[in-house]
This record gives sequence, C-alpha cells and structure tokens, in this order.
Amino acid sequence: MNPDNVFASGNAVIEESPARPGLGQVRQAVAHIAENFTAKRVYAEPCQGEGVTLIPAAEIRGGAGVGGQGEGAGGGLGLRARPVGAYVMKDGNVEWKPAFDLSRVVFRGQIVALALLLTIGWIWSRRAL
Repeated sequence: MNPDNVFASGNAVIEESPARPGLGQVRQAVAHIAENFTAKRVYAEPCQGEGVTLIPAAEIRGGAGVGGQGEGAGGGLGLRARPVGAYVMKDGNVEWKPAFDLSRVVFRGQIVALALLLTIGWIWSRRAL
C-alpha cells in the first residue's frame, strides 16, 4: 500500500487505484476544507485603542462536495460568513456585544406581516361563504 495514494475516511482506508481515479483531488479538497474552517475565520485579530480591546466574531457556514470519475471529476467549496458580535475587554472585564443586523429584522417583520395578511384574507374568505 502506497501511503501517497491512501485516503482515510472514518474507519475505512481507501487506496487510489484505476477503479478509483482522482483520489488525490479528493485529498486536496478535504485539505482545503480543513484549512478554511479554523478559528481564524471566526475570530478576527484583536483591535486595541484607548484601553479597550475588541475581538470581532463571525458565524461561518459552509459546505463542500466532490464527485465524478476520471476527467469528469470535480468539486466545490462554499463559505458564508456574517458578523455576530464582538468581545469587548476593558479594565479586566470581558463583555459580549452582539451585532445588530437591521436587514434581518426587517426581513423577519415582512414575513410576519405576510403571514398575518394571508391569515386575515383566509378568515374573510371563510366569512363570505
């Protein structure tokens, strides 16, 4: 078994062979995913000024996939990040300050208003019968 052609998946060990071409591509994709899902993607470098230290934090979501065989093999990786807040350190105290996303609040308000209008319309249509 050539260690350069082996990929571990759970408890199984898969060896690249003519029946499984592209194992190197899978290994590269998995390595790329591992590089991108780190704490450095979630927490930014601390910012300091006037006795206050800020550590911004983000929510990271992602997914990846590989597939195909031979020349038709391929894969992809998608990451999404959004700020969720920051840790504020001042005078030895640490406090969490959540980020406020107005667009999410407006969107959720629109969903509630739509549901309310549909419910009122349904009730009025039932009364007409």
